[in-house]
Amino acid sequence: MARHGGEPEGANGKPRKHRTTRRVRHARRRILLPILTWFGAPIYWLLSSTWRVKLTSEDPDAVEVLTQQGALGIFWHGRSLPAVRSLRGFKAAVLVSPSKDGQLSMAILRGLRIPVVEGSSSRGGARAMKEMMNTLGSGTSIAITPDGPRGPMHSMTDGVPFLAHRTGYPILPLGIAVSRSWRMQSWDRFTVPKPFSLILVVVGAPIRIDPELDDQAVRACTPGVREALIGVEQEAARLLGQGSKL
Repeated sequence: MARHGGEPEGANGKPRKHRTTRRVRHARRRILLPILTWFGAPIYWLLSSTWRVKLTSEDPDAVEVLTQQGALGIFWHGRSLPAVRSLRGFKAAVLVSPSKDGQLSMAILRGLRIPVVEGSSSRGGARAMKEMMNTLGSGTSIAITPDGPRGPMHSMTDGVPFLAHRTGYPILPLGIAVSRSWRMQSWDRFTVPKPFSLILVVVGAPIRIDPELDDQAVRACTPGVREALIGVEQEAARLLGQGSKL
């Protein structure tokens, strides 16, 4: 049976196409999870060992905040691979969604011995918030992809400003550009640096959210945070001679 102008329906009233897509995703995760657990980290270590990383910032305090004081470091989901390599020399944990897709990311990160905080910038509950506070309190930054795990590309909810508001730690926009890379045909145009590439990270000025602000005022900060992240990303591309493309 089909809905008028829609997809054919199954016995439970849901479009068969959507049910098939979910089954494909589930099967893909079951196949990928053990592969990434055993082989993802060694392959990543081998490839990333050839990459060079350069950090730069116009703000003299930005890198110190990132490396010594703890902050909420944000970068776009499509830059995750070069970002992990860039943060490897610092005390940093990665905020990973508790979703099934997040399990694939956790498999690689744990294989790389990179600390993981399981939660979300928009949800996660008291347990995740407590873990974030403990992590930040130890001087370890938390890396967050505000448009992950499913986009849309370069979108941003109010989650990051609210985390900064509740934790008292600053937001650090991290603009990342790669000299030579492959770009996947995924929603986030996922970037895979080619061997011996240069990864340039532009660390933006710390953004602090006043703890005295009410919820409406915190939400009003979101567009500014997003623009700051877009700005440092464009600056990183410009410095590598790639114009201002994202």
